[in-house]
Amino acid sequence: MKKLYLWIFLSFIWQLVLAQNETFLKHGPYLMNPAPNKISILFQTQQRALSWIEVREENSENSKRYQSSKHGLKEAFNLYNTILLDSLKSDISYQYRVCSQRFETFEPYKKIKDEIQYTNWYTFMTLPRQEKEIKFCVLNDIHDNTELMEKLLNHTKYKEYNFIVMNGDMSNLIEKEEQPYIVLDKATELFARQIPILYVRGNHETRGKYARVLHHYVDCSSGNYYYFLRTGDCAIIVLDSGDEGADDTPAYAGTTAFDAYRKEQTQWLETIVKKKDFLEAKHRIVFAHIPPIGANSCCQAVLQTQREWIPILNLAGIDLLVCGHNHHLGFVPKKNETNEFPIVINGKNTIMEISISPVNRIDYKILNENGEIVLRKN
Repeated sequence: MKKLYLWIFLSFIWQLVLAQNETFLKHGPYLMNPAPNKISILFQTQQRALSWIEVREENSENSKRYQSSKHGLKEAFNLYNTILLDSLKSDISYQYRVCSQRFETFEPYKKIKDEIQYTNWYTFMTLPRQEKEIKFCVLNDIHDNTELMEKLLNHTKYKEYNFIVMNGDMSNLIEKEEQPYIVLDKATELFARQIPILYVRGNHETRGKYARVLHHYVDCSSGNYYYFLRTGDCAIIVLDSGDEGADDTPAYAGTTAFDAYRKEQTQWLETIVKKKDFLEAKHRIVFAHIPPIGANSCCQAVLQTQREWIPILNLAGIDLLVCGHNHHLGFVPKKNETNEFPIVINGKNTIMEISISPVNRIDYKILNENGEIVLRKN
């Protein structure tokens, strides 16, 4: 019995030591937007500092240093960090840690740095490039309700997934400077240090005083919130529906340009569906927060994306479009000349699990907050 108490005590002390190692961080680290050869790591430091990431293959002593720089200047004397790890090997287990050096003095001709601080080592897997089963789940419309998010995740084997999709409106509004961290801190606690987030912007993430600095909190290293990803035999397109209304909506007071932004994505989408990586993929999945077909209301975002995006996707051989926004579960079956692919609208209180197998199948099911399967397709 004494040995048991000693073991519990030592374990507690060890956890305290580990926690103290990371007191220089305010939020993170968490992983975002993975690919077979790259991934982004985001974190916020307590004080302005020079920060970088050390990465090594698991069981290797040789590490590589990654650091962000723009226009010839390394990101320094800053709080928010997004560091892109590129030139990685596919389907490999890596370890990483955050390293940071606070500045005691930061003047044009005099800079004095404090000692280097380190986090613990964390592990992640890059996505496979070759044919291999891919598993992930989809959450949306959580609106800062982290208790619900954790409850839904606990009905799945989320720690075994390749990534987790946040398909919009995970935050309610970006009205306070650190509001996105409500969800991101819980994600970090549960999985996001090891399992990456595939991020899709929702209309609520376009609203609020700090919506214009959303890139401080989520990965936008590509320069856009829409992007293309190929992993294994699956091509994934992420689209950004923007906000619902037309740009001349009085509530926007002339502060939005979503009509032009969606048109920009239309032109981009036309080029993506002609790419070799897309055309050679056996499976093709699209994510967009607002459903172009099957939405609750016929708003500008619906009208424009239905008019511009759906014809392109119809000709592109899409297997599945996954949306959210409605706050209740919906399924729009494939219909010739209207939508040549099924549309799943995941609800606010449901979680979607998707498995893509090398044997030419996409299986998915949706569970409610009680863990009951309410939709299954294969």
